[in-house]
Amino acid sequence: MREKAPPNAAEWVEELTEALGEAAHSEPNPRRQREAVPLAIAKDTIAAMKVQREKITGMTLAERLGHSDRSGYRYFGEAQVAQLANGGGGFR
Repeated sequence: MREKAPPNAAEWVEELTEALGEAAHSEPNPRRQREAVPLAIAKDTIAAMKVQREKITGMTLAERLGHSDRSGYRYFGEAQVAQLANGGGGFR
């Protein structure tokens, strides 16, 4: 059954605005819990892993940075592209 509409448009707009405001202030998206890692941090971490002769993969980078495997592969890919763009070789 439908609720009665407010008697005038101003009240209806006010109710709608309040409802939208409550929705906007709901809980944050659970997937977005960590801050992104700056490219410089990812590159420094990869350099440290090279010095320690660790195998460098997206998964190992993710472990080092404390992020998901998916993020680790993304950071690794971004660092590789930056390395190749600067005329250097890959990280492997």
